[in-house]
Amino acid sequence: MQPLNRLAIIGGGLAGISLAYEFSQRGVLCTVFEAESCGGAGASTMSRGIVRVYDPDPWLMRQALQGLRRWQQLNKGFPGLFVQCGCLYLLKAEQTTTAQAALMQLADAGYQAQWLNGPADIVRCQPLLANRALPADQCAIWEPEGGYVNTRLACQVLAQWARDQGAVILEGCSVTAIELQAQRVAVWALGQGALSFDALSFDALVLAGGARSTELLPDTDLFCRSIPLSLLQAGHQPALAQCLIDETCAAYLRPELGGWFFAGGADQIDVP
Repeated sequence: MQPLNRLAIIGGGLAGISLAYEFSQRGVLCTVFEAESCGGAGASTMSRGIVRVYDPDPWLMRQALQGLRRWQQLNKGFPGLFVQCGCLYLLKAEQTTTAQAALMQLADAGYQAQWLNGPADIVRCQPLLANRALPADQCAIWEPEGGYVNTRLACQVLAQWARDQGAVILEGCSVTAIELQAQRVAVWALGQGALSFDALSFDALVLAGGARSTELLPDTDLFCRSIPLSLLQAGHQPALAQCLIDETCAAYLRPELGGWFFAGGADQIDVP
């Protein structure tokens, strides 16, 4: 494989900008193409942003632990990127055995997570669930180090840090076509006004364009899942203070400032 010197990244959301930041630190010249502004469109505009470690997939759990530590580190340089409010994970009954084994792995890795056995334990952790009829065998995992990322702010901060490392970030620049060649990747783009780019050549390309990815590579098996998301206000009721992921109904809640919270998650309905 040839050395990676020039990398094209399509999409200036959290995924694309994070890659630009990390690769730029390693001396790779990154060019990011973003049709709007960094963090100002797509999933990163309004993302659930929940950061937690437990996952039914052991490999993903290991990556999530590294990710959490990374957000904690980045937050020291720019407070507000990551809010550590804790995350409560309600388990499906069939996940109980694997979840207990995962908890032991987390303990071995030095990550604090607590097993909640039954509704009484869960309500003590999150009193707002007292009004919900939890099954007698309902179990959960409480992660006090969990929380959520301010995705828009993170995109803007990481974009500036990437620029400081030499990355080129083209905002308001929409990619019109890409061509995968034998040893290179060609990118055509259209900027604001009359600005346009002839084919730019790169060693490799990362497609982080979210829902637009299928437009640029229509002949692949790419699939972009849509997740319904609502922004609600608690009103006169107590506001949610922690992140909540409920696998029993594929839903989640994430707190926001001023008594607001995001709610979302549902089964995919537009594909077989």
